[in-house]
Amino acid sequence: MFKIILIILLAILIIALTFYYLKIYNKENKGHSRVRMKMQEKKEMNKDKIMRLFKKKERVQGQDVQSALLIEELETWEYLKELEKDGKIKKMGEGKNIYYVKTKEENKK
Repeated sequence: MFKIILIILLAILIIALTFYYLKIYNKENKGHSRVRMKMQEKKEMNKDKIMRLFKKKERVQGQDVQSALLIEELETWEYLKELEKDGKIKKMGEGKNIYYVKTKEENKK
């Protein structure tokens, strides 16, 4: 009889700990998803700012983006690569003479 009660108590303890862990795990993941959403919003805002630079200049270089957004060089190239992948801008030139122009589709907008 004592063994049965002990087994039941252990089972209840395991179930309670499992629910407690899942509750904490879900709270942590909700926090991460909010952070990811804010990061994505910031990324989209910065990409919009980059596209607005093309209203002022026909050719935009990485340095223009860096100084306008106050971001690091690596982040600048990531944004420019994404915009190029999205078909919004086109990379021109070589080496230190790299610049970007809006694509024909974007110019029509």
